[in-house]
Amino acid sequence: MTPYFLLEMLDEDWAGVALGRDDPELDDILAAPAAVQDWVPPRMEVYSGELTDYLPSNVGMRLVSPKLRGAIDDAAGEAGIQWLAAIVSDNGSNRVYDYFVLHLTGVLDALNLAESEMARADFVLKPVLDPAKLNGERVFIFSEGDQRVVVDDVVRRAIEAAGCTGVGFSEVPISGG
Repeated sequence: MTPYFLLEMLDEDWAGVALGRDDPELDDILAAPAAVQDWVPPRMEVYSGELTDYLPSNVGMRLVSPKLRGAIDDAAGEAGIQWLAAIVSDNGSNRVYDYFVLHLTGVLDALNLAESEMARADFVLKPVLDPAKLNGERVFIFSEGDQRVVVDDVVRRAIEAAGCTGVGFSEVPISGG
């Protein structure tokens, strides 16, 4: 069985954080696993620290550099991903960069609910995947509104081979595995 991993943002002292305007309407749009229409690219600013390929933000967006996007696209293809444009200004260098918001347009019902640890019916603390439900998916989320992205080993290796920064992985248990 191919291993699966949570795609995580690393908390590095040297890394910057993109700051943007708090927008509850935008939060609702991005929390829904559906294609986004009429997208207006958000403007984010990094005041200190270096930009990473998986850039943390104060508004919970999954900000991805073109390099990280390329690694994911090469390994996963379409995979139910919608790449939404974002603009990131690095105030230290006075440069502007194109980034993308990694938005997944569907939820994969891949959890083994009997083995996963849940805080309530819809909040997953410790996921355990059901191998019969994975269907060879390479990139997915397992619950609506959850910011955690799951990738398979092919995608993980592609991201590592590309040398992407700010990215970490933790293996997700698979039942029976």
